[in-house]
Amino acid sequence: MISGDPRCGTSSRPLCSPSSSLSLFSWVARIEGCILRPTAARPARPGPAAKAVPLAAAPPAEAAARQAWTRAAIGPNPNTVDAGACSALFNFESGTQGAALAQNQSAFTAATASGANTFCGAGALAIAASFSGTSGPTTKGEVDLPINPASMDFTGKTVTVHFTAVPGCSSDLGIAVALLTNDGQQIVLPTFRPVGNSWISKSVPAVSDAGVTSVMQISIQAFSSTGYQGTIYIDEVDVSGP
Repeated sequence: MISGDPRCGTSSRPLCSPSSSLSLFSWVARIEGCILRPTAARPARPGPAAKAVPLAAAPPAEAAARQAWTRAAIGPNPNTVDAGACSALFNFESGTQGAALAQNQSAFTAATASGANTFCGAGALAIAASFSGTSGPTTKGEVDLPINPASMDFTGKTVTVHFTAVPGCSSDLGIAVALLTNDGQQIVLPTFRPVGNSWISKSVPAVSDAGVTSVMQISIQAFSSTGYQGTIYIDEVDVSGP
């Protein structure tokens, strides 16, 4: 069909229709006019709008099988280092286990149980850290873990702690561990630095002096004088030995 030019008419009938009553000369001239004169392009006929087809959800049985395979392949948590039993005294599987921010510090702002980054199992203690300045309470963070009165005697015991930090880009972020006893604070792990984004495990013997028989809290302390901002994770804090 030829259309678009007034001389071609609006009929949908072909120009070569035998029913045309035009003379041969007029018929040829009409064809020349339609061929030689540029015609406006016919607008494309809009087609049906494309419909978004959502992906079909996997059947429940298939989804469950996939999840089971994933857990078997990578453990309960992709960020978990130890997929075994989490038997430490403080494993944070059921919450913060009484962890409390100390009053003599300002760098730790919150301590919560989290499954985002664990050493073992589905829980760790996530500590929001916001250090500032070069001295004073804003350069120190401290969280204390309570010891059951029946277990206050740490004589011959070993204290184990696991920790990491996200982001792990600070060269001066350090972690120390102390025992808070009836005789005062006793440092068992001097400041270890730098703390990066890989889990670090430290096991240290309890100090053998009078205070070791009256441990009330295990104190996890952090220090930074370059304004570290991030999250410090503590997991699997244990006391072992005779």
